[in-house]
Amino acid sequence: MLEGKDILIVEDDPVFRNMVASFLRGQGCEVVEAENGIEGLKALRAAIPDLVVSDLVMPEMDGLQFVEEVSLEFPMVPVLVISGTGGMKDVATALRLGVKDYLVKPLNNIGELKSAIESIIRDCDDDVHSDSDFTRQWFNVESEDEPLTEELKWHLDDLLDNPGNARDLLMG
Repeated sequence: MLEGKDILIVEDDPVFRNMVASFLRGQGCEVVEAENGIEGLKALRAAIPDLVVSDLVMPEMDGLQFVEEVSLEFPMVPVLVISGTGGMKDVATALRLGVKDYLVKPLNNIGELKSAIESIIRDCDDDVHSDSDFTRQWFNVESEDEPLTEELKWHLDDLLDNPGNARDLLMG
């Protein structure tokens, strides 16, 4: 399930960042690494990943500021936080900012990370394919009640068949 997924890791601890990156590359992911929130935003602006994995305690721009920026600029990009700060205030703030999951360091088992990532990606893929998809609501693609031009219908069908392209279009 992780094969071919693009993941951005924003983590200031090089040992932990390298461990997570190596594991994800072993799972077939394309990984981009950033050591702080500012570098993470630059990486996001260069290429939009399928998922962002971020720490909360980092220099220059802390993780909560980074997550807030991501939620404003890239609302379709899911974020997983892995942090040594497991205080309820941080967890609540992160979740309120749209974080999909929150894991506490140290991870007891790397399988926790894999499971969390797979769950987030599965949920996001389900959202893209669900009947509540925006194209079905706005353009009523499923019914023939409203006539659509052939070109518009072709574009909508293409976006429905290629959720990655739809995400890139929305992010652009």
